[in-house]
Amino acid sequence: GFDGRNHDHGLHSLVGGPNGQWYFNHGNKGMTVTTKDGKLISAASYYGNQRNIGKKSFDGRTYTGGLTLRINPDGTGATVINQNNRNSDLGISSFGDIFQVDNDDPAHSRASWAIEYGNYGWTKPQAAMALIFFTNLY
Repeated sequence: GFDGRNHDHGLHSLVGGPNGQWYFNHGNKGMTVTTKDGKLISAASYYGNQRNIGKKSFDGRTYTGGLTLRINPDGTGATVINQNNRNSDLGISSFGDIFQVDNDDPAHSRASWAIEYGNYGWTKPQAAMALIFFTNLY
């Protein structure tokens, strides 16, 4: 399942998209999940999921921090849209454009257009350097 159970930086913000898929965010607690069609999705986090540092997901990518994802209602066809979010909530326009906003700490909140393959830079530079170092060991 999703890591971060009973934690506000875990799985949240489930929204139906105009294409029939479900869109959701997982906060920067990090995660490991295997979808119904066997796709492993993994995200590392200095905040609570260090064991995933350097661990590749089904698509060959190494993710960090919070993720925005989409999936078919039957639990198949998962796609990571972007990474390194803090703890975002999302909304989708009728055209399929995704927008997200940090869901707490108003002084530090940011609203953004969630573009595919985006890295939203939440991880601290020191933690990011550690992720890069450990990722290159594999």
